[in-house]
Amino acid sequence: LNSNTGDTIYSEKEPETSLFTVKDSEDGTRTIKLLSDIVATIGDVPLVVTPNKEVDLDMNGHVIDRGLYSKDEVKHKNRALWGGNCINVQENAKLTIKDNSVAKTGTITGGYFNQDGDLACSGAIINKGECNIDDITIKENATMNGNSNGAGFLQEGDSSKAVLNRVTITDNFAGDGVYFPTGTTVFIKAGTATLNNCKVTNNMSWEGTGAIYIEDDATFEMNGGEVSNNKGNGSKSYERDNNPAGGISNDGKMTLNSVTIKDNSIGWGGSGGGVQNNSQYAEIKNCTITGNSAGSGGGVSISYNGSNIPIIENCTITGNSADQGGGIDISGGSVRLKNVTITGNTARMEGGRVNLYYWGKYLYLNGKVVIKDNVCENPYDYYPNLYLTSSGIQVIVEGDLTGSEILFSLQETEQPFIWQFCDYNNKEDAEKFFYPENANQYYVIVDEYGQIKVINVWQILTMAFAGQDVSSNTAFSVKDAEDGTRTIKLLRDIDAGKSSDPDPLKVVEGQKVILDLNGHTIDRGLKDDWYGGYNANVIAVEKDAELTMNDSSRAKTGLITGGNNRYEDAWYCTNIGGGIYNQGTLTINAGTISDNNSDKQGGGIYNEGNLTINGGTISNNRAYLQGGGIYNAKDATLT
Repeated sequence: LNSNTGDTIYSEKEPETSLFTVKDSEDGTRTIKLLSDIVATIGDVPLVVTPNKEVDLDMNGHVIDRGLYSKDEVKHKNRALWGGNCINVQENAKLTIKDNSVAKTGTITGGYFNQDGDLACSGAIINKGECNIDDITIKENATMNGNSNGAGFLQEGDSSKAVLNRVTITDNFAGDGVYFPTGTTVFIKAGTATLNNCKVTNNMSWEGTGAIYIEDDATFEMNGGEVSNNKGNGSKSYERDNNPAGGISNDGKMTLNSVTIKDNSIGWGGSGGGVQNNSQYAEIKNCTITGNSAGSGGGVSISYNGSNIPIIENCTITGNSADQGGGIDISGGSVRLKNVTITGNTARMEGGRVNLYYWGKYLYLNGKVVIKDNVCENPYDYYPNLYLTSSGIQVIVEGDLTGSEILFSLQETEQPFIWQFCDYNNKEDAEKFFYPENANQYYVIVDEYGQIKVINVWQILTMAFAGQDVSSNTAFSVKDAEDGTRTIKLLRDIDAGKSSDPDPLKVVEGQKVILDLNGHTIDRGLKDDWYGGYNANVIAVEKDAELTMNDSSRAKTGLITGGNNRYEDAWYCTNIGGGIYNQGTLTINAGTISDNNSDKQGGGIYNEGNLTINGGTISNNRAYLQGGGIYNAKDATLT
């Protein structure tokens, strides 16, 4: 098969043999058809297609066995110092491999390349020219110690190109890479490569990506087929410049269409059990990504991109698992989701969710997007679905979201959460598509600019006190009388949390509010911060405003607590009135005001309007100067 030259698959004469036939066409193409299995012996070298030559190889159901490796053992008796791969396609050469047999059992196997240096190596095929492969199996080849290992297929050279149709690549092994752990099964180092309806399965990398790695200068496309049951290892990724994955890792330009990516895994330190993307050029469309596992990003990991935004479209991401981000982990870039379902993913430590990190990154949504029913095995992690961790992260709606169900959690809630929603869904209620993970704590509203904000219970209660329309919720009810009086009835305890940012519950000028504590607590959350620098009343009543405080519960356990007013930076934070600051009309019929602080006067109540007390308890409040319980200012009325 070496044509008696020992170094080439091509010679100027047709050899005579019963193992294969040779036919040369007028255009210079040589067609070789195997008649038997070919097994290399000691001293044989790879089959090489030399520059400016073209070979068509018909496997005809037979095997080319380099004789150096099998899944069970390395065949040391035939191995030279560096071993050897099966086939080399040199620059400006072309090789077409096909199998015209009915059974399609043609196989390339047994390659073992052990290069102790920085030379790119492959166990089976190295392509630096043009390589087209149809209907064969590439199996049980291996590499070890090289810089760029592609145990099954390696392509390099800017002008190189390859098209593989209906090829199965299985049971190959990539060992340790001395310089970089880029060992993988299919390594597209440069040029363009297309896989159509191929199956890359049951391969393993000792220190790299299990199935396919696309380097910076390469363009890769996969249409149909399957990437499954591959195993990678990221144990040295922290010290070497690449991003290994269980299935596919992309640093170049990648398009995946109608591919099933399942049951792949990447060991400790790796990200992207199914797919790891570290490039701005990535399209994942019509794919199913399921059953994969990783340290982060069990299904997909997005770690970097630039001006172009990777897109995931018409995909299902389900049943994946990771320590962090069981479905998708977006740790350093933006991404577009269009008609995507992300459900049933699991995280072992943090979030079964879609994780989105780092300031200034964007999540673009379009079509039916479902993010729900993901779980986290960590009992202290409460954010299993979409979790945004910075106020600089934004969600951008790019189209109609009909049918979407998105459960979300936010680390910070001080700015709009979703932009451009009303541009495409103007007649729809935002709560129809977006659901806070903890519906008892957060609510979705549309602000005055038509953008969506997430507000907590305290903020929505603040809106209710100010007379604004509020969403239905489980924390309190609102009823407006014909005379304009608003009754707010608590349905559970409400806690503002330890922050100086939220306003007090403020009854604005002209507003009349009846507050029914109904046995519950309103806690500003600052009672333990007497020396901590926080400032806020619990309730403020403006001039010409009225507040009546009742408690309709049988036990009368309603409570106002946790106010701590220290610094002069707003009219309601003038160091006075830890619990209630009244400038209007305040009537207390029931309830307790307790454990509030003021830096000056009025630990419980500071009154400079009209205060009437018919019942209730004011106790255990503190003021630094005067009126630990009540301070009644000059010209104020206290009854």
